Amino acid sequence: MKKVVRLFLLIITVVISTIFFIHPPLSAAIIQLGDGGYTYSYPQINNHGSVVSKGADDTDSEIFFYNDNNTIQLTNNDYDDVHPEINNAGNALWYGPEDGADQENFLYEPFPDCDGRCCIETTTYK
Repeated sequence: MKKVVRLFLLIITVVISTIFFIHPPLSAAIIQLGDGGYTYSYPQINNHGSVVSKGADDTDSEIFFYNDNNTIQLTNNDYDDVHPEINNAGNALWYGPEDGADQENFLYEPFPDCDGRCCIETTTYK
């Protein structure tokens, strides 16, 4: 009986070793999403790997969108765009004080025939 147990343990050890040590592990890549003098924070990622993030320079903060190996700067203005969110459809939402008086919500919808700057204002709140 001891020989059967030892043989069974040997077979299990060989199988586990084959699975974990002979086959190469899955590889992953580290991709730098931003560059250009901004300090990035608050990244959000969806189930498809698209990322939206806030990037701040010395004057204000802007919103950046990463998808399919491309980083797109969604905003370029004189006020702070903040709190980016992204859903699984690739829509990005953030807000900023466009007119200086109240916060405006902005929505980015990535359309296939668009140049990457399809931003539309959706809601105003005070």
